[in-house]
Formats: sequence, structure tokens, C-alpha cells
Amino acid sequence: STGSPWHDQLVERGQSECGTANGDVLFVSATHGLVDETEIKTYESIVGELIKECDSQGWSLAIKLHPSETSQWYDDRGWGEYVRTFDGILEALSTSQVAVTDASSAMIESALLGTPIIVTNSVKEPDIEAQISMANVHFAEPGDLGQAIESVLAETKGMKPETPSFADGTAVDQIVEVALSRSRRAVISTEHDS
Repeated sequence: STGSPWHDQLVERGQSECGTANGDVLFVSATHGLVDETEIKTYESIVGELIKECDSQGWSLAIKLHPSETSQWYDDRGWGEYVRTFDGILEALSTSQVAVTDASSAMIESALLGTPIIVTNSVKEPDIEAQISMANVHFAEPGDLGQAIESVLAETKGMKPETPSFADGTAVDQIVEVALSRSRRAVISTEHDS
């Protein structure tokens, strides 16, 4: 199966930066999509629980905003001090020991970089755990985040991250092989028609 050169590049980056994390927990935010009161209350509960757990365990916490967000949602709740500015999601993920999100597609980048990510089942994606099985992606109920973070940190301490199966480092070679094969067939076909 042909993978993606971008995925292979992320794996390489993660392997070269392995062990350079300077932060404990990263929360990959997505408040820009919250519209109804149930979603807002659930999200507040997730973030509040995460802050409480990080504070009680002495873990540093950085909140990475989505490009469509401002810090206003966090400022309004007294949580603005946790919002950090990063050059992008890749920097944020690669400088953290573990990431947490409720539905961000950043779980793919995180898994490829080798940064374990914990995804909470939420209102947005209540059955997400049943949809995804991938190395470095873990799942937890919102009320179990502290235990999940502690478990992931303990199991990954000093360990080289596992590479997701769909990023085997051969994507470019496979793509070139297919392109060459097709071009040879086209040349043979053209010669045959002449």
C-alpha cells in the first residue's frame, strides 16, 4: 500500500526530535465549532477537568488554539493563562510529552510525530474510539483524563514511539515505482501503435 510522503516526513521529524519535549501536556483546542449549550458545557467540563488534573499533578499545561480561534473563550472562564502561542501545530505537538483533544484531526500529526495523544469521547464525536485504531492514539472519558495522562506518560517514558502502520517510510519510492511503471507501459503502447 502506498502511504503519504507527508506522513513519512512527520515520522522522520518525530524520530529526530525524540526526547526534546519541554512541556508536559498540550491541549489541542477547538472552541470555534461550539454552538449549542450542551456542547459548550461538555467542553467546559473537559477543559476544567484537564486544568484541575494538571495543577494537582504538577504537570505544565499549554493550550494550542485552532487558527480560527481567539483566546476569548478561555479568557472569559479565567483560563487564559494556559493559552500559548506556537509557530504551528507541529511545533506544539513535538514540544509536548502528551497531547489531549476532543476531536481534532491533529491526532494524525501527533501519532506520526510520536507524541502520544489522548482523545476524549465528546458531544462532537461520541463514538470516535470505535472509528480509529492507531499507534500513539489513546482514548479516555472526560472524567478519566488525569489517569489516562499519567498512564501514557508512564508507559512512554524513555521509550521510542511506535510508528503508525500507514507510515512505513517507503511512500516516495512506491509512488516513483508506480509512475515509472506507467510511463514504461505508455512508451511500449506507443511503440506498439507505430
